[in-house]
Order: sequence, then C-alpha cells, then structure tokens
Amino acid sequence: MSDRSTVYFHLYACPEDQRAAAAAALDAEDLYFEFENDAVAAAGQLSLTRPYFAEEYPVGSLGDCAHAVREAAPGCSYMAWEEPGTTGPGQVHAYTPVLGMFTAASAGQGEAFFTLPEATAAIWGTGRPGRLRRLLPARRSRVAARLHHAMGGPWMDDWESCRDAALRAAGTGGLTVQCASGTPRQYAWEQGDGQASGTLAGYAEAFARVKDASLPDTGIGTELRDGTQIYPVVAEGLATAPDEDGYWPVRLSVPGEEVTVLVWG
Repeated sequence: MSDRSTVYFHLYACPEDQRAAAAAALDAEDLYFEFENDAVAAAGQLSLTRPYFAEEYPVGSLGDCAHAVREAAPGCSYMAWEEPGTTGPGQVHAYTPVLGMFTAASAGQGEAFFTLPEATAAIWGTGRPGRLRRLLPARRSRVAARLHHAMGGPWMDDWESCRDAALRAAGTGGLTVQCASGTPRQYAWEQGDGQASGTLAGYAEAFARVKDASLPDTGIGTELRDGTQIYPVVAEGLATAPDEDGYWPVRLSVPGEEVTVLVWG
C-alpha cells in the first residue's frame, strides 16, 4: 500500500469567472472542508477563507492536484501542502499568476524544508556557507533576500496578505469587545515580520489565525500600543476540551477591555 498523508489546499484568490471551475476541480480531486460549519458557510461556493482538506491522500499526488486546479482556474492563487508521511518529508506547492510556481519539500504546515547544501546553493549556486560571515551588511541583506525567495517567502507573504484581506471582507467572527469606556481603543501590534493595527477584536481575529493549528504560525506580538501606553495581552483558555468542531474558546484581555475568540486546534 502506498504511503498516505493529510493535504491542505488554501485557494485564496480567484477571478469571479473562474471560481466555479476552481471549485469543481477541487471537488474532482476529492478535497473538501474539514469542518461542517465551514461547508455550511461556503454554501456550495468556492471559499477563499478556509482551507480545503483531504485525509489519506496518496503521498506525492499534490503536484497533480495543484496542476488540475491551475488548469481549471489559471488566474487563481493558492498555497497547498502535504504533511510529512512515514517515508519522508511532505511537499509545499504555491502559485500566483505574478510569481509563478513554487515547490519544495515541507516539514509540515506549509513550511519549506531545505538541507544546508540546498540553502547554500540557493544563495551562491554552490555550497560555500563560510563566506556568509565575511560579507558587508548590504551584501548580507541581498543574500537574505535571495534566501527568502528561495524558501518561498514571496508566496507565503502573498497568501497571508490576501487571506487576511478576504477574512476581513468576510467579517470573520463578528467579535464584540467588552470595554469599560464604551468605545474600543485602537492599537498597533507586531505581526509576522511587520505591524498590524485595529481594535482588540481585530487583534483577536489575527490571534486566532496565527494560532490556528492548520496554518503556519507566523507570529504575533503579545503587547498592544495605542500611541501613549503599552498594554500586555493576557490570553486565558476557557475550556478543558475543544468543542465538537475542534475550537477552543480563548479570552484575550488588556486593562479595561476583553474579547473571547475561538481558536482551532
């Protein structure tokens, strides 16, 4: 029996006139929603905010699946990965019409996996890791940019920014901040390699996405700033077991404000 694995396929951008074809291609490849509430929310339409999923997927077949989706909807953008199997690492496949295709071995959750020779070859074309220490700062910056590209950084950045915009447009969660003042404060916080801003509800939605066990953990700060003060965020689990869909309720609070969000995994 061939090795089997779990597959996640995030199709996060697609022209309107290609969405029906993309949804049909995903269905033909036996990809579906992991949770019933996601299927209900999609109502038979292509979802740009939740991953498609398959268990017991033949290892090494994700490339063919991605090709079929790309043929059906050439204007789409996706981030897909196969979790590692018993015989070795998984795979990550990404595509946007602008960046083209990216494929690499994956250690799990869509993170590209490279050996030292592969990483140094991406930088130099040959394996010369010792030279990195002798580079001037400007040259080191260019090297970092090359490695970022080789490891799929631009594809990950595109996926994350488009996915977050789609989630905001969909009004995910409808979270309500409980606050003493009556008007939620506006904050800024560290997220990934940059900054984000919004109310505590916006932070909570970002927190839920970053901590979602089906997605790569891109990092989120634990302090909120409003221009004059810094507010440490306290995260408190509210249950000893997840709900039937696998979500955990978490209360996020800062002085004078709190919100409860569901985090999967």
